Amino acid sequence: DGPLLSALAESAIPKLANCTPHNLAIIAWAYAVLKCRHSPLFAAISAAAIAKMHEFKAQDLANTAWAFASLGILDRPMFAAISAAAIPKLSQFSLQGCSNLAWAFAAMGIADDPLFAAISSAARRKL
Repeated sequence: DGPLLSALAESAIPKLANCTPHNLAIIAWAYAVLKCRHSPLFAAISAAAIAKMHEFKAQDLANTAWAFASLGILDRPMFAAISAAAIPKLSQFSLQGCSNLAWAFAAMGIADDPLFAAISSAARRKL
């Protein structure tokens, strides 16, 4: 329901700075699954997430990247922060997480060679 999701988003926006990284990722994921592209919500998620990116766990990084890419939201600072946080944590990613992360960057046309090389290396070690 569009009006309900918009009302929920507007209610959430002022609270996002206090959300945990996991909650930010889940909110982004949920709106992406529902195919609800609420630009102010995703801008606020981006701002809150970038400030806490070093605290994100592997699955939260993959889910956040997937959510933004699924909705076609090209937020270069957000993707740069995800890349920087993900590379040192790739050993903690599942194969699905590696795949989702690679897909998100490729789908957005972001040619992040260091990230793709690190994902490739991490995935090979897991096979």
